[in-house]
Amino acid sequence: MIDALSGLNGAYPHLFQGGIVLSEPSPFGLCGHEVLRRAIADFSAHHPDLGFQSDPEDAPLGREILYEFCPDNPLMITSVGYHTPSANSAALQRAALMHGRQ
Repeated sequence: MIDALSGLNGAYPHLFQGGIVLSEPSPFGLCGHEVLRRAIADFSAHHPDLGFQSDPEDAPLGREILYEFCPDNPLMITSVGYHTPSANSAALQRAALMHGRQ
């Protein structure tokens, strides 16, 4: 039994995201842009209707890297805490976010 009061701990579970991760290949250990690019290309080729998320331990990914990795299919890569996403244009279009709120 855990003896703790609610609100005194800054940690909290990401239950929804944890469930999503179970249906995707593990991004942990994918270090380097080339390794991540190959993993995304391989996953996309074998599962064209599914998404892929990762948390690279390298520097944040810029627009050019996202387009290089996956130019035509929607791609969103999030931080391990799911608070910092990066998405390519295809993902923004699919989510109807390219032209702001309508």
